[in-house]
Amino acid sequence: MLFRSKKLIKARRIAVLTGFSCIIDSEPHIETDGIAGAFAIANSMALMGRHVTILMDKHCEEIMNKICEGYFKPELRPRVDL
Repeated sequence: MLFRSKKLIKARRIAVLTGFSCIIDSEPHIETDGIAGAFAIANSMALMGRHVTILMDKHCEEIMNKICEGYFKPELRPRVDL
């Protein structure tokens, strides 16, 4: 794990995956436990000057964009991609 952590710290571009459907009986169909950790990693990497992209599935696009707008400072906001 230390080896992977060092590679992550040295990387210039970071992709973080989150928001994949796991609660099928609710709207929207998004996960509830990985988002906070993914955003913490994305924010930490952005503060270190890295280019961050958050990857997710189509079901999460609208809610995740709203969360990003409220969570990240505009200058640190990561790119959101499907």
